[in-house]
Amino acid sequence: MSTPHKKTTRSSSSRTPNDILLHSTRNDTTSQHRTGISKDRSLIKATKLKNIFVNGKEQEQLMAACSSGDMNKVEHLLLHTQPPLNPDQIRDDKLRSPLLIACASGKADLVRLLVKHGADVNNPVGDIIGNRPLDLAVVSNNVDTVVALLELGAMVQRPTRTSPGCPVPISHRINRTPLDLAQARLDMMARYDRPQNDDFMAQIVKLLRYFTVEPSAGPAQELDELTARLSSVGIQEREQEKDLIKDLGNVISRLKLE
Repeated sequence: MSTPHKKTTRSSSSRTPNDILLHSTRNDTTSQHRTGISKDRSLIKATKLKNIFVNGKEQEQLMAACSSGDMNKVEHLLLHTQPPLNPDQIRDDKLRSPLLIACASGKADLVRLLVKHGADVNNPVGDIIGNRPLDLAVVSNNVDTVVALLELGAMVQRPTRTSPGCPVPISHRINRTPLDLAQARLDMMARYDRPQNDDFMAQIVKLLRYFTVEPSAGPAQELDELTARLSSVGIQEREQEKDLIKDLGNVISRLKLE
């Protein structure tokens, strides 16, 4: 009976100089590769840090231009500053970014410009108390700015009951949501004695659509009907306008309960 063949291993004492040299070369290559990766990462970090200091003046100018609503200055800085400015990495002493300042000021066109140049409408880092772009746009009472953010991809947090112990969204903690803004503007319109601009009510309808779940049922269908009625209402037909405002308010109430 033949015995199983046993694999023989070469002891360290029997290794040839070539074996030792090959093993050493492989280790050196691996070590050099790791060192190269580490150096590359360090260089990237150093470059980012350098850019923060190099662009210090331009960053201050960008924040000032956003505060004053100087679109031309903002666009010039974003287009021509080298290295390029990253709007999301610029903050003031209240942790407000250029986008947060634009939202708080209700400047819809400036919001679109900043997003075009890299600002994130869903940036999870808010200001010093946690307000994010959509929260501040609501506080600004500017429907156009809220709608601009929604069109640019801002995620809406629909009103829902939270489980005990679970944190609620910032906008709910300050008791102010896009739906609250829409209702407040409708209430203001209802108190006016003169006809309103149909475009303004159309903006409110557009805002509400972002809070509908099923596009073919419930509030979504009502919004379609209201849009059709809105297009047929003449500027002097005040009574029909009042009915539209009331019906839009009913839609908002239903959306809050869903």
